[in-house]
Amino acid sequence: MTNTIKQFNEAKTNTRYQQEQQRNKRNSSNFKVITNEKTFELTKSSSKQFADHLPSPLQLYSELERWEKKYKMNDQDRWKQEQINEYERSIAMQQLLVLEDEIEQTNQIATAQQFLHKQKQNSNIQQLIQYELWE
Repeated sequence: MTNTIKQFNEAKTNTRYQQEQQRNKRNSSNFKVITNEKTFELTKSSSKQFADHLPSPLQLYSELERWEKKYKMNDQDRWKQEQINEYERSIAMQQLLVLEDEIEQTNQIATAQQFLHKQKQNSNIQQLIQYELWE
């Protein structure tokens, strides 16, 4: 009986595998389109969705202009642009350091507040005990 169950499960698995293979053959007309931002798998039913994600001609033109400026810059302009980029990177790093300091200070303040709260609770408990003992 166990062999029969195994054979049944194997047959079921083989059938599923064959169905998956047939599905893949039917969908072999699918192809992938790669853009700067995303990879899309284009099928007959998803072609409209793909068209929604295509960049507009204006976006393509502006990217082309950026590319031309990058590669048509003279040496002095390229040097100036590199200096600007380096300055922007240093400012971003400084901002990150300030944010890290703020986070650390916030954590220290929270720890101090918790400590003071616990200390106040202990003080209140001691006062209640003393008051009960005094009565």
